[in-house]
Amino acid sequence: EMCAKSDIQKFNVENKKGTILAQMSKYNDSLKIFEEIEKEYKGKIPEEELKKTSIIKGTLLFTTGKQKEAFEILEDSKRYFEKKFDIFSTIKVLHNLASFSGILGDHRQALKYFIHSKNHQEKYGIYQNLIISLNEIGYEYMLLSKWKEAEYNFNYALSLSKKFEDPMQIIILCNLSELNQYYGEFEKARNLLKNASQYSYKYNFKKIDLLFYWIEFLLNIPYPKAVLKFIEKIKKEIEKQKVGFILLLVDAYLSYYYYLTGNILEAKAISFDVYKKAKEKNLKKELFLSLRTIILFSEKEERKKYLKEILDVSEKTGMNQFKIEGILLNLQENYDKNLVKKCDCLLKKAPFANLLWKYNTILSEHYFKNNKIKSGRKRIEKAYNTYNFVLQNLPSDEIKKYFENQEISKKLIFLYYQEPPTGPSPQT
Repeated sequence: EMCAKSDIQKFNVENKKGTILAQMSKYNDSLKIFEEIEKEYKGKIPEEELKKTSIIKGTLLFTTGKQKEAFEILEDSKRYFEKKFDIFSTIKVLHNLASFSGILGDHRQALKYFIHSKNHQEKYGIYQNLIISLNEIGYEYMLLSKWKEAEYNFNYALSLSKKFEDPMQIIILCNLSELNQYYGEFEKARNLLKNASQYSYKYNFKKIDLLFYWIEFLLNIPYPKAVLKFIEKIKKEIEKQKVGFILLLVDAYLSYYYYLTGNILEAKAISFDVYKKAKEKNLKKELFLSLRTIILFSEKEERKKYLKEILDVSEKTGMNQFKIEGILLNLQENYDKNLVKKCDCLLKKAPFANLLWKYNTILSEHYFKNNKIKSGRKRIEKAYNTYNFVLQNLPSDEIKKYFENQEISKKLIFLYYQEPPTGPSPQT
């Protein structure tokens, strides 16, 4: 009995040590400790206590690039805890599995895990994580372009977070902001982010997440003027909170910022660095963002291979926004009937307003060049109407002015007001 008690005390010390190292971002050192714990204390301490370390170990394996092993150990833990009716541990494991599936671009699987977790919480009356689960379910629905389901879950989560004064309302407001950006409601989106900012400073909570949302909001318009300020802030927070593993995502946005502001040398250096590291670590979002920037500054011959790759990467992200952006970059280079068919289908399912007008502008230019006047007119009128809707819903005159001065905005206006080419149209 004394030996068993001594083993438990030693186990607790090692477990705490490994956890602290993980919090300090010393992932490999932490992983080594948890692997030694598994060998040293197997059969010496209760199996359930040892099994709980697999939740942290699975996270460490994923963070250090051993994704297959991470899923195997977490799936095994889920089955064990469900069998033992340890619902709290089951919920933790399901959340990790869901988060990692989302990072890898498998949003359908992530949604299944989050719903599984929510069902456990509702069944057993465990509501501590329900707000988080509802928010994550809404987010996965949003990425899958099921916007009504997303909005329902966000609003449900927001009502609970306000009722219990839960700081999670910061992230829920950010997600509602992102959803409104997809609708083209940028002024409403900005106001939601402002509300989130007030709560973030009130609770001193989720500052990094909030800063990412601000950066994405500005680049989605795009309006790069204030982006660098937010990037500098986020780097300070990352250093303060010791979460250096997300710096690659910051650099992905930074390279795009440099491209938009005409600093091509910096854009080139950073985007290629992100591209290489994202490939090594199988980080699909970072890889897509780096490819987008690389395509924008590359010469035509070099651009071909990257255009093909971005289509493949955008599919793997599972995000319809990225799929559409990948298609638009390809259509700007060459017209492809199959890509048009696919993009029409995606935009019919969920009309991303700020992509929709660009898409129709690109197609109208192609149709006019090929003397397909009727098709060109139809597309440019759609583009013009959506463009005006987005323009009217931008949050300030300065942003509107920048928006109107984009090359593609000028192209739209030119195509809309130009005289149709003379000569018979093949369609008529």
